[in-house]
Amino acid sequence: MGFGRYVTARVLWAGVVSLIITTITFLLLSAAPNPDVQQAATQAALQGGDPAEATQRARELRGLDEPLYVRYFDFIQGVYTLDWGWSSSRSQPVIEAVGNSLYYTAQYSIPWTILTVILGPLVGVYSAANMYSWRDHAATGFAFFGYAIPNFFFGIILLLIFGVWLEVIPIVYNTDVAVFSVENAVQLAIPVLSLIH
Repeated sequence: MGFGRYVTARVLWAGVVSLIITTITFLLLSAAPNPDVQQAATQAALQGGDPAEATQRARELRGLDEPLYVRYFDFIQGVYTLDWGWSSSRSQPVIEAVGNSLYYTAQYSIPWTILTVILGPLVGVYSAANMYSWRDHAATGFAFFGYAIPNFFFGIILLLIFGVWLEVIPIVYNTDVAVFSVENAVQLAIPVLSLIH
């Protein structure tokens, strides 16, 4: 198989996997109760209204009264045309909320990626150059530790030690800090270390 055919096959397979994941996501969301509909029914009951009527009205407003296949095609179209709906928690379109968050995500994901690309091969070469020595075992143990402990748990432990006990890093991220500053590097240290381990 030539390189062009290989790349084409991988891209097509990525599209199929993406569609499968999107379909499973839709089915899980459809099976779960909608919190907005439940809230409308609860609010109507508290105000002396008809919960069933409020539920029906809320379902109609959100298109939940449509057949499953209609909602599925609307969902797929929305996903692949980046029409992701409205974020009630942020009071803005979801695509805008994601776009605004990418700026902050890049601040820790770019250093994490660079350090991973640099440190991974270095640890591997160091371990190979000192095969079966205590240095090899230490490097291998460090690598296994990174695979074994979940990122979120390791991050909590680091926050507990350096943020709560030692108080050398902030617990809450400060968005007012300049990106290229020592203060920002300090507050990004835990997220980067949590991902790179």
